[in-house]
Amino acid sequence: MNVKDWPVSKKRIEELNLDPASTPSCARPIKGQVVGCKVWDKCKLKERAQGIGPVMKGVQIVKKSPMTGAASLKNDVDRCFNIPQVAERIEAQGGVLRVVAGEGDTIKLVGSKADIINDPVDGMRKIVSDHIYDFKIPAYDEIEDQTALVKKELAKATLEQSRVALDDERVQEMIEDASGSVPRGSRKAHR
Repeated sequence: MNVKDWPVSKKRIEELNLDPASTPSCARPIKGQVVGCKVWDKCKLKERAQGIGPVMKGVQIVKKSPMTGAASLKNDVDRCFNIPQVAERIEAQGGVLRVVAGEGDTIKLVGSKADIINDPVDGMRKIVSDHIYDFKIPAYDEIEDQTALVKKELAKATLEQSRVALDDERVQEMIEDASGSVPRGSRKAHR
């Protein structure tokens, strides 16, 4: 979806006196009257029913490697209107996408940290390392261009640290198939 197609809230349409027939919004499309949201019919978020979208969400993606069979987990942050398309793509590849957090919530992400060191032998050099950090999900910013967030690719979080939060049966089966055992914190271990 291009930036020009990003929906705005119904409240923003009223505040700025925008034409709903030409401005994408978090609303049901009505031909000739309301552009609405292109993914309205696929949206399963509670905010849609409350009429308060668009929103930012924290998602958890679990995939199985076709080469090794190992399950991998990635946390990410995305706009609500991107989630249905991403979920379809992930599920078509046998994975699972779940919404796990909302605006103002904190989610664990993996990022890179670069340190510049001055080594007496080698001189200046940069060392890049991955680290896990807490990321507070921002509110959907309807006016500013959020390309920095779009461009930010978030790497895999470690599966071991996130297994406790996994309760989806398909996710559990993928992990069990990949590891050959029931992971700590799984639903089956709690029964």
